[in-house]
Amino acid sequence: MRPLAGAAQAPSAATDGARGYAKRALAKRDTTGKDPNSGRKEFSDMGDEKDFFELLDRQAKTYMLTEIARGMSMTLKYAFERKFTLNYPFEKAALSPRFRGEHVLRRYPSGEERCIACKLCEAVCPAQAITIEAEEREDGSRRTTRYDIDMTKCIYCLLPR
Repeated sequence: MRPLAGAAQAPSAATDGARGYAKRALAKRDTTGKDPNSGRKEFSDMGDEKDFFELLDRQAKTYMLTEIARGMSMTLKYAFERKFTLNYPFEKAALSPRFRGEHVLRRYPSGEERCIACKLCEAVCPAQAITIEAEEREDGSRRTTRYDIDMTKCIYCLLPR
């Protein structure tokens, strides 16, 4: 493969791989023929660097231990805590007084429905989910014969209460 015109030649480290790079690095280090470790600083000669690295190492170990202890304490806390799971079809959770999902057609204590079939809730329903059919009784009052809420359209605005 020919190099492109004007393109710089690739460095030799890229052409002969990591093994060649390691050989060249060792050759540069040992140019005097002495001990390969002679160019390195001894740990005792480092002075301030020694203290810094020891401190850094100690802090890393301490940090890791505290993180592990924190994680284990959280695990143990949740292991012995009361479970939140309910056996749903047979047990039901208590509903909040502000729950907006229950639709109820209320009744008087006598058992008669409170709805007088005025159809205002059908007209006001923002999702148009309420359908009311009514008829007149013998005494002249109107009562519902059919009161349906299409739950697929309902946005739970708490209107029919």
